[in-house]
Amino acid sequence: VTELVILGTMTSDKIVVPPGVRVVVQAGSFMSEIADLTDDPPPVGSGAPVVRVTGFVLMAELKISVRRRELLSDTE
Repeated sequence: VTELVILGTMTSDKIVVPPGVRVVVQAGSFMSEIADLTDDPPPVGSGAPVVRVTGFVLMAELKISVRRRELLSDTE
């Protein structure tokens, strides 16, 4: 388990994780948007790596997404 502690005030933060990682969002917010854009996470107990996002954001935007291989091929 890797824990990321986010403390943000009036910021725009983006976290990008590799495919196959389970993301658990436990961050608090006030007048903020927290968007977990990960889809099809590995099942619990599968032994997949876990990223836990904690902390607090105030008047901020926090987006968590999965890196897509298609996007990497466009930049090569």
